[in-house]
Amino acid sequence: MKTGSQRKIFRTLGASVLLAGSTLVLTGVTAGPAQAGTCNTPRCGGEVVNNSNSSIRVANQWCWGTLGQTQAVGQTLKCVKNPGRSDTYEADFELPAHNETANYYYYYDTDSVRFFAGCVTKYHWWGGSQQTINRSGKDSLWIKITDIDKIFIDSQSCP
Repeated sequence: MKTGSQRKIFRTLGASVLLAGSTLVLTGVTAGPAQAGTCNTPRCGGEVVNNSNSSIRVANQWCWGTLGQTQAVGQTLKCVKNPGRSDTYEADFELPAHNETANYYYYYDTDSVRFFAGCVTKYHWWGGSQQTINRSGKDSLWIKITDIDKIFIDSQSCP
């Protein structure tokens, strides 16, 4: 048989567990929009920093096809409904040289970057070493930016 103080402890413990569970559920609900591809503060999602002397195409949209697909070949992403626009969602545009997507509200969560056909691009991911993508004689290549990853475009050389 439980004493009055034991019942009080169990009630307090039960209320604490319920409160903790509710907090987890509410946290999951508020995190939903960022996971859905939009967020309201700079650097809250994927980001592109263009340190090159040329513009580079970025998109705040990614076309999901095959599960886990992280690359797409072509000049455009088929799911982009608003090409050439920096002022809306489901769009892409030319990020100017020496600029970053954190300066564009609708690109606070950038989903992809295009490596131009015929160009050699040097880039690195946040904290990573420099890599090169050579698209000489090939079509453009779009790369998915996952979650809050950050990619730096170091240089581009196009004939």
